Amino acid sequence: MKDDQRKMYEMYGLQIQHEIEQREAFLQDLIVTIEAVRTMKEQNILFPVGRLVYGHAKVTDPDTFIVPVGGGYMVKKRKDELVEHLNRIVDLEVKHVQVLSQNLNAVVDKLRSMNSDE
Repeated sequence: MKDDQRKMYEMYGLQIQHEIEQREAFLQDLIVTIEAVRTMKEQNILFPVGRLVYGHAKVTDPDTFIVPVGGGYMVKKRKDELVEHLNRIVDLEVKHVQVLSQNLNAVVDKLRSMNSDE
């Protein structure tokens, strides 16, 4: 019975750790995106066409961006609006990572107490 519980907690801890890693990678992507938006200027760029091919384009309006909002819909946002929007997402993700870290710590504590009870 204790072995089953220990395995369950270990698996749960691994799942939490994996989600933390995914969210931290997403946070890094957000930070890179925010910096790219802030520094965007009229320039030639490469844009993805699928996953393996890139095309050439010229940015002619570096102060306006098209943002997906779900359901296949897109909206136009000014640079300052977009940065503010992305910063709100960063704040939410940081809070999620904090909660997940607390949950992981609770699992680790439980596993330690199970090991000391033996």
